[in-house]
Amino acid sequence: TMARCDVSRQPTGSQGGKSLAGFKGFTLIELMITVAIVALLATIAVPSYLNSVRKSKRAEAKSCLLTAAQVEERYYYQNNTYVGAPIVTACPGGNYNLAYAAGEPTATTFKLTASPIAGTSQANDAYCTSLSLDQKGAKTAAGSDQAQCW
Repeated sequence: TMARCDVSRQPTGSQGGKSLAGFKGFTLIELMITVAIVALLATIAVPSYLNSVRKSKRAEAKSCLLTAAQVEERYYYQNNTYVGAPIVTACPGGNYNLAYAAGEPTATTFKLTASPIAGTSQANDAYCTSLSLDQKGAKTAAGSDQAQCW
């Protein structure tokens, strides 16, 4: 024999004049467990996401430094000195400023440093507080995890 379904006990809302009085929803405990799970996932995911964003913005600084170094080399090739070479002071993404290191450039050397602009998310990047590149192509960094910077 076939099992019969008693549809008279199922909630139907306002259809047919029946109410939702027999319908059981979520309990407060179930809702609180769900909120706790979402909060736990958020505490793991958000810092990881922010770190990924910072790493991608570091690529902006690297690209900006390499482009500025190319300008320096073209100037040196034409003038046989780095002194007087033009420098772009801000990277296009608006997260880093470029500047020469103290005492640079000289006739035969330059060292460019990309530092995060205050007030941007990169200013909170403790791993790589600045990135530098010199005329030899030596890449250096400052911060708590310099190995990950370049």
